[in-house]
Amino acid sequence: MTPIKSRLSLNRLVVFCKGSPAYDEKFHSGVNIIRGENSSGKSTIADFIFYVLGGDFKNWKPEAAQCDVVLAEVEINGIPITIRREITKHGLQPMAIFPDTYAKASASSSEGWLVYPYKRSAEKDNFSHYLFDLLKFPEIKTELESMLTMHQILRMLYVDQLTPPESIMRNEQYDYPSTRKSIGDLLLGVYDDSIYTNELTLREKKRLAEELSGQYKNISDTFRKSKIELDLDTINKKIKEAEAKRKELQAKIDEIVADAGFGAGVGDESEAKRFQAEYVTTKQDLETLRNSIHRGEFDFEDSKEFLASLESRREALANSMVTAETLGEINLTFCPKCLLPLPAPKDKDACCLCNQKTSKGTEKTQYLKMQQELVFQIKESRALLGEKESKLVQLKAELPVLERKCALLRSRLNEAIRTVKTERNKDLDVLLVDKGSTEAHIEHLYVQAKTIQVIENFRDKSLKLKDEIERLNAVISQKKKARDSHLAKAYSAIDTIAGLLLKKDLNREETFSNPKNVVVDFERNSFRVNDRNQFSASSIIYLKNCIHFAMFFASAELDFFRYPRFILCDNIEDKGMEEVRSQNFQRCIVELSVACKSEHQIIFTTSMIDPTLDNTAYCVGKFYTQAKKTLKIQ
Repeated sequence: MTPIKSRLSLNRLVVFCKGSPAYDEKFHSGVNIIRGENSSGKSTIADFIFYVLGGDFKNWKPEAAQCDVVLAEVEINGIPITIRREITKHGLQPMAIFPDTYAKASASSSEGWLVYPYKRSAEKDNFSHYLFDLLKFPEIKTELESMLTMHQILRMLYVDQLTPPESIMRNEQYDYPSTRKSIGDLLLGVYDDSIYTNELTLREKKRLAEELSGQYKNISDTFRKSKIELDLDTINKKIKEAEAKRKELQAKIDEIVADAGFGAGVGDESEAKRFQAEYVTTKQDLETLRNSIHRGEFDFEDSKEFLASLESRREALANSMVTAETLGEINLTFCPKCLLPLPAPKDKDACCLCNQKTSKGTEKTQYLKMQQELVFQIKESRALLGEKESKLVQLKAELPVLERKCALLRSRLNEAIRTVKTERNKDLDVLLVDKGSTEAHIEHLYVQAKTIQVIENFRDKSLKLKDEIERLNAVISQKKKARDSHLAKAYSAIDTIAGLLLKKDLNREETFSNPKNVVVDFERNSFRVNDRNQFSASSIIYLKNCIHFAMFFASAELDFFRYPRFILCDNIEDKGMEEVRSQNFQRCIVELSVACKSEHQIIFTTSMIDPTLDNTAYCVGKFYTQAKKTLKIQ
């Protein structure tokens, strides 16, 4: 299947204050410009967008703090959803999601809304998991064992004014290089979750190998010091000899009993009855255990088939969506059942087959609902399957123990029955004692054989683990080579596009006119050009924005990028940027956007809009002023 590039876009943003809309604007594909005077509320709208998309934000400006709730219609990979978040001074707020358009969400007061917490718990996934699933993002656990969130992703998608100019990524109070690297790897499309999974598996295999090696050495050393035989073939030979001796003794016992005839009955009849009762009980327990194992195996296989069918349905559903997006909408002209011509739909938005009216994104919304239901069922089924497997393993482990006990009781019962009514003599007593010693020796040999089997299992498992470790090392090495190749292509594309934007700058920095290499370092949260990162404040901002937009447009060129082709920029004229320099950059961005063949969305704010862009389709809302700010608070 053709890979689908992740795409996120904002269709509509609505902010309510005391029950009335304080801001309500629609956004579109391509360039969206929010323009107005300084301090007219442009950054406040940018903060609302960051927050409603999943950012953690609580430092609201006074006007924003008066508002109650922010809603947004968002489209993720063609699927429309509506997001609602309460405006509060407290962080880590939950998110309510309606899996359809804003119009349909507005018509539903509570039904259909799904509420997700900010943090994941054992009982419920968080909203980041929901959004990542739509974005086709893998779940990433950092070295600190924390999961990446939507907030972390937005640290790169939202270029704000408060972050220091020299930082490529929005600052955090508690920030770690490994977290920033994970964000960068994910957006550049070089994070391979299978590498992480294989590395976790490799660590676990190595731990098990060390553990098994230690256990094998300890048991082997103990046996050698005790001078106990460790060769299984030798033990089996001794068991065979002891079994032959036991049979020989039993034959002699049977002969004496037969010659003696039935006498006064000096045997212990109560002992025979005790063996019989214990044997019957054990036999019933054995039968019950076998039935439980049989039912457990059937139930386990049935659950495996059900889980496989769910996985198959999820894969088929995903493939059908990819096929639909690849081929586009196909209008049927003939009925697939009777093959007669279909009448033309009365409404252009109606289904060509059933004539039911549909709306944009209906199919994808249904797909989303079906997908979420399948994900939930698969998660529950896997947990249940694990429980069934554990129970089955436990039952099977009890089986050989109970079988051996049953066989031993049967042997003792038979012996008791044969001797209970015979007249005992000295020869018989000697034979019975000898037979008992032989059986005890056989039991000891079986225990010894079982121990040797355990040792050999340790050795076999160690060899198997060694092979698996070698295989995993080879797989990881191969995947890392592919990742490194993609990483080189990603940085090359960023370098090329950033260099193009730098060359189009006005003659303010000599270095910008001849950019030999542009480097971004996520771990250090820094960037540089020609190994320099010390420029005037406005030039650092210009370089920073060039790199952000270079990454943005590179995602439209390279299929392996996961960057969702969405950028929110609130710092185009930050730190004393000249008006002509800002306007030149705006024109460059619009030119690249027009030339871009992939669907994308750019939202930026400016108080210095280029005259050729003002009052065009690129603009969202009015030109805001001190008198007419972005938020209409009554």
